[in-house]
Amino acid sequence: VVTYLRYDDISFINTGDPESDMEEKLLPYKLDPSVVVAGHHGSNSSNSLLKEWTPSYFVISCARGNDNYHPHRSVLYNALRYTKYRNVYGTWRSGDIVFITNGKSIKTNLSRAHKLTLSDAGANK
Repeated sequence: VVTYLRYDDISFINTGDPESDMEEKLLPYKLDPSVVVAGHHGSNSSNSLLKEWTPSYFVISCARGNDNYHPHRSVLYNALRYTKYRNVYGTWRSGDIVFITNGKSIKTNLSRAHKLTLSDAGANK
């Protein structure tokens, strides 16, 4: 299930768990999400559209020390690169991540104010 929400100029997308070939089916819709929730917990078999979308915020939901080593290093690297090394969050570091928008701008409310760096790849396994 893909969830796309738009309120004026701000939009959010959660692609769920698709593989890259399924993500490509979203391209004709010309989406430009402000916030992307990583597909499949930051797996390298998903998250192929970061270059196309260039979101302002990227969120990865996974547990610290997970058995799949999510998020994958390449996904985290691309998320950092395409958000200009800002506003990349992971639930294991930032806790609850809440976005508040008036349709023109976005504010975040975090349980813990930790942004991700490349050293967070593999959720510090």
